[in-house]
Amino acid sequence: MQSQTESNWCWAATSTSVSHFYWLWSTWTQCRVANGELGHSDCCNNPVPSACNVPWYLDKALTRTNNFVSIMGQASFQQVKDEIDAGRPVGARIGWNGGGGHFMVIYGYSRVLNLEYFDIDDPIYGKSHLTVSDFASNYQGSGTWTHTYFTKSYFKLPIKYLIPIEPILRRIWEARPLLQLKQGKISTTELPGTRAFQEIEDENRAAIGMAHRVYSLGLDALLDRREAAPEPVALRVIETSGETLQAFFDVSEEGEPRVLQMSAAKINWIYMPEA
Repeated sequence: MQSQTESNWCWAATSTSVSHFYWLWSTWTQCRVANGELGHSDCCNNPVPSACNVPWYLDKALTRTNNFVSIMGQASFQQVKDEIDAGRPVGARIGWNGGGGHFMVIYGYSRVLNLEYFDIDDPIYGKSHLTVSDFASNYQGSGTWTHTYFTKSYFKLPIKYLIPIEPILRRIWEARPLLQLKQGKISTTELPGTRAFQEIEDENRAAIGMAHRVYSLGLDALLDRREAAPEPVALRVIETSGETLQAFFDVSEEGEPRVLQMSAAKINWIYMPEA
């Protein structure tokens, strides 16, 4: 959950965070959501105009980011559990005893000693874990759970992502130090087999796994009037660090995989959010 950047932007922070949960490279920001919902063009200015820093509706903000499904009052533990198990965070509104409200998400649950708990992520108070009964009637000592917001992923990836098999991952880990050497991230004294290399690997673990096939269609096939079918030529495996794309490795899918090419050039990623 992003911390809300303005005092009244819990709705903007929650909707933006839900958008980024479903799609890592979502381009929505709190001020962009505010601009869209409030009909302004200056909510991303610094300082933010007071006309932008106002309360708003979470269902409308989630509709703006294409993540809204439906709204209801308090939901049952089972209803929330079903959503979480399906990989969908649940939005929630708290009404304060003194007036006003606040938005957040329920992102997890548990049962301990016959008690039911929710995991809450709040754009002001951060993460907390409390019983369902306390969340429903005594949140932060003075809040009541009034509304529940069911969410969905709006993004349908046009590429089918695959999970690379172990031999392919092994080839990537063997080739990866060469890419780091070319980038100047390590020296020849830090190549595999050295103590320095092991220390670097321990400190800089990367996430490697998101993959899709690369296809090729030759010019001769394009010139042929008959319908041509592209042929798979490699499996492209993506390396990420946090939310940042770092590199790709094209690997053959034969019995003994080979790394065909690899690159960490930023030109490969700059258009990914827009795509």
